[in-house]
Amino acid sequence: GLILIALLFKVSAAPFHFWAPDVYEGSPTLTTATMATVAKIAAFAGFYRLFSTVFVPAYSTYAWVLSIVTALTIAIGNLSALNQDSFKRMLAFSGISHAGYMMLAIISFTGKTDNALFYYALAYGISSIAAFAIAISVSANVGSEKFEAFNGLGKTKPYLAAALTLAMLSMSGIPPLAGFFGKYYIFSEAVRNKHLGMVIFAVVNSVIGVYYYMKVVIAMYTKTPAEVAISVKPAYTFVIALCVFLMLLIGILPSSFASLL
Repeated sequence: GLILIALLFKVSAAPFHFWAPDVYEGSPTLTTATMATVAKIAAFAGFYRLFSTVFVPAYSTYAWVLSIVTALTIAIGNLSALNQDSFKRMLAFSGISHAGYMMLAIISFTGKTDNALFYYALAYGISSIAAFAIAISVSANVGSEKFEAFNGLGKTKPYLAAALTLAMLSMSGIPPLAGFFGKYYIFSEAVRNKHLGMVIFAVVNSVIGVYYYMKVVIAMYTKTPAEVAISVKPAYTFVIALCVFLMLLIGILPSSFASLL
């Protein structure tokens, strides 16, 4: 039980998610990106490893706990993200909701969901890195991490706006991007393991997620741009371009990548 609590805290799953939004917002964006991607994926690898091997005999005892935690994490992450005006804080709550989706693989591990989990983690990680890299470039020039900082980005830096739009669509689970197949594999395995009700709940919440992801897209393409020139360092340009390429490639060839994980 104590190990489970520690793992839930590490992956920022409800009700141990409270630290994530404040820490993500208060940390340098590069540090936040590392915590939201590498650290979270590693934590889920440990989570899955423990529960699919060591704690298999105890699963029946904790199955109902994991199911409640999964539902709470998905709902709290998505509903809390709706009211945010900070892009970084929105990504923090978005990360909580994605932790809930990945928890579906934990509660379905009896069907060997490791490929689905790590495909989802890869898709989420790539999309998040692209979003954070763009956020770093914008905030460094505009001096703000609010949604307003992205106003008019579609006119001033169209390639940045296009990349961020793709990242938001991937996180939303829109085909043919990597995020769509990540959710497809996770949900399919959950249905196969008789968690249909949980999958329906997750799908409804995914639709809610589209709303807050589109807030930044609307700001980029419909609002008046800020009177600040935005410059992007070559290293960030390379990272953003690589992430966009991988989002498209993994989305177009999902089965090839899933079989490698």
